[in-house]
Amino acid sequence: YYATEDIDTSNTVNGKPLYYLINQSDSLIDPSTFPDIGYLALVNSTHVTVKDLNLTKNNQGLLFAYTTNSTIENVKASNNRYGIEIIDSSNNTISCNILTNNDEGIRLEKSCGNTVIGNDIISNDDGIRASHSNNNTINCNTISNNQRGMEFCFFNVGNTISNNTIVSNSKGGIRLAHSDNNNI
Repeated sequence: YYATEDIDTSNTVNGKPLYYLINQSDSLIDPSTFPDIGYLALVNSTHVTVKDLNLTKNNQGLLFAYTTNSTIENVKASNNRYGIEIIDSSNNTISCNILTNNDEGIRLEKSCGNTVIGNDIISNDDGIRASHSNNNTINCNTISNNQRGMEFCFFNVGNTISNNTIVSNSKGGIRLAHSDNNNI
């Protein structure tokens, strides 16, 4: 699905370098280690911390694919297709981020055991959208003024949704379709 491409950082997005990092381990990615990131993808990585970034006007603001045991914190993602996209990834923590004006604030696709906690997910089409994702915890987020607050479609099982503030979403707060045994 996501290949192990060699993408040169001379390519830019909005005048800033594009980083497509593969096989990272025990790394910190923030403005001091990677200044002026225009786009960030982590593929097949583990124990990575991504924090304090501002990512805008991309397909994904930030992509984790096949990435485990990592953290995304204090990232601002706006005007992207996906603010934060998590694909085939597990045991990650997504916390204290601000996701606004994206098609989807956070997208979980074929991902399990992730924790989404303490985020502000505001004015997106979908605040959080999940498919084929199991045993994730979504806790203490503010999800407001989106079209749909949360949409769990296509075989999501065993997720826990608790202590979120879900208000003023024009097409509904939480929608479950073809999903079983979730705890709300």
